Amino acid sequence: MLVFNKKGELLLQKRASHKDVAAGKWDTSVGGHVMPGEDILTAAKREVYEELGIIPEELKFLYTYIHSNHYESELVYTYWVLHEGPFNFNKDEIDEVAFWKIEDIQNYLNLGYFSDNFKEEFFRYYYTCINFPFWLNTIQKNSSPLISFPQIEK
Repeated sequence: MLVFNKKGELLLQKRASHKDVAAGKWDTSVGGHVMPGEDILTAAKREVYEELGIIPEELKFLYTYIHSNHYESELVYTYWVLHEGPFNFNKDEIDEVAFWKIEDIQNYLNLGYFSDNFKEEFFRYYYTCINFPFWLNTIQKNSSPLISFPQIEK
């Protein structure tokens, strides 16, 4: 799940220092797993609430891919949502949350601040969406977009 604010900044979570995987690293806004009998959208909404303490109004699908590393392999479904906060994040799982400018993420990407999972997610987002940023309302009035775009403050 990628959570953006109206300025186009991406919310990241800093994983708790006691986590088994990527302890103390900045990671995707929200991540989680589908429970038995649960559909993907319900799981995404549950995870957003469990991790950030918010109930998203509308999740929008971006893409799917397979993520594999030495620890796990998983089929990832990425959604996005627009939310300004505040966030009542799970302090047992997350040390802090912060909105990051896309340019700042790019500048820090190879300096050891981010989880490997987030780096893969960011590359996928960047090369899938950055040339056509879904969070900016730049669609011509006569066009017919496949997804709806939020209004961004200027």
